[in-house]
Amino acid sequence: MANKKSDNDDVLEALGRFSDIVFARFDQIDSQFTGINSRFDRIESDIQKIYNILDGHLKRIEDILQENSMRDHQQARMEQWIFQIADKIGVQLKYEK
Repeated sequence: MANKKSDNDDVLEALGRFSDIVFARFDQIDSQFTGINSRFDRIESDIQKIYNILDGHLKRIEDILQENSMRDHQQARMEQWIFQIADKIGVQLKYEK
């Protein structure tokens, strides 16, 4: 078999085949990234849902703490009134355990 001299057409054909192979590989990688991106989008959505749930629970806890504080203040005020009334009418109050 005789060695054939390469001309420009042969070189261009080889470069064309090589570029087709490279582009095919990049297309495969792009499709993998598309799948990964959609997974990240779902994960990000799930994380956002978790944050929203936590924010809701935190708001409810803050409301409960505020309600408890107001109730404790009201209870202390009523207890003070009870002792004042007891003193006025001469009744001795004692705590029983």
